[in-house]
Amino acid sequence: MIVRDTLNSFVLVKQHDHAIISGQLAENWSKDYFQGENKREDVIYSVYQHDRGWIALDHTPFWNDLYKKPYSFIDFPLVPKLVHYKHGIDEVEEVNAYAALLCSLHFCALLSSNDKEYQWFISHEEERQKKLKKQLKINLEKRQESLISHLLLLQFCDHLSLYLCMNKPGLKKRYEFKGSDLLNSKNISAQWVNPRQVAISPFPFQQEFEIKIKYKEIHKHDITKMGLVKAYEVAEYDEKQVKITNHKSR
Repeated sequence: MIVRDTLNSFVLVKQHDHAIISGQLAENWSKDYFQGENKREDVIYSVYQHDRGWIALDHTPFWNDLYKKPYSFIDFPLVPKLVHYKHGIDEVEEVNAYAALLCSLHFCALLSSNDKEYQWFISHEEERQKKLKKQLKINLEKRQESLISHLLLLQFCDHLSLYLCMNKPGLKKRYEFKGSDLLNSKNISAQWVNPRQVAISPFPFQQEFEIKIKYKEIHKHDITKMGLVKAYEVAEYDEKQVKITNHKSR
């Protein structure tokens, strides 16, 4: 769950809903910056599905007693989170091996191989990656380069979607994806122009387009009155429409 704390409420976005926005970003990615067109649908599927392990976890929010707010994906207990990461990648692999490879690489990149708490997950995923690379015959340098490019695209779409979902719309906070080889080593920056528009520079998409952020806003007095679970159940979903624009066209 993505959790944004406001003065009187918590704004909650499910991880899979954030992943859907990530997938829409990938779908609109310019062909000029995409390596290996024959893998495009596989890559888009991986971006859409990269957080499907959270679907069950996000069915009901959990309360964090220590910080007096709902658990977010950042502070959620590690063991169940990793178990569900693995389960999500398993489900992706049943449909698309290349997408599963990308998802596995993506999550391993988020974790430290030196941390013993992560080691069982990383070891398992490294074995999965070896198996999938052999199955997909990804042993040539050119295919490795494409794989790295596709992983960078997944990471970028994930990070940009998180920027959209985690920050108050219109907040004057710049996001920058650094050291990217996606656009010939140019950094990509994003900036809220107003609560309904985010400008990207340089613009890596085929065209300007709109996304919708699906969320529930849970008022703190309702949590005090009826508890988090009930307050979440009775709250209605809302949507925030945001246009992704070219910085030069502003």
